[in-house]
Amino acid sequence: MKWFCVGAVLLLAGCASVKDLEQSPPSMDVRSGKDVQAYTQCLVDRLAKSRAPVTLAGTASEQRIIVPSKVSSIPAAVIHVDDSSRGSHITLHERMANNPLRPSDVREAVKYCID
Repeated sequence: MKWFCVGAVLLLAGCASVKDLEQSPPSMDVRSGKDVQAYTQCLVDRLAKSRAPVTLAGTASEQRIIVPSKVSSIPAAVIHVDDSSRGSHITLHERMANNPLRPSDVREAVKYCID
C-alpha cells in the first residue's frame, strides 16, 4: 500500500492545469516576423508530427495554443501568440520547464517557426 501511495503522489506531482501553466514564468519569450496566423499554422503543422492535435483558442490578433502531453491529455505547454507591430510575440509556458530531461519537441517547434 505504501508503494501505491508513493506512486500516486509522483504521478500527480507532474499534473498542471492550463491556468497553472500560464501563471508560471515563461520558458521562452521571443518575437517572429510572421503574422499570428502564419506562425500559428507553422506551429500546428510542426507539432502534428510529434503530438496529438493541439487546442486553439483566440482571434486573428492573438492565439492560445494548448499542447497535450505525449502520454496523456493533460497540457504539457501553453503557447501565446500575440500580434505586434513587426510580426508576432510568442510566449511559451511549459510543464516541468526546469527539468533538463523534458521533451524538446515543443521548444524546437517554437524556434523552428520563428523565421
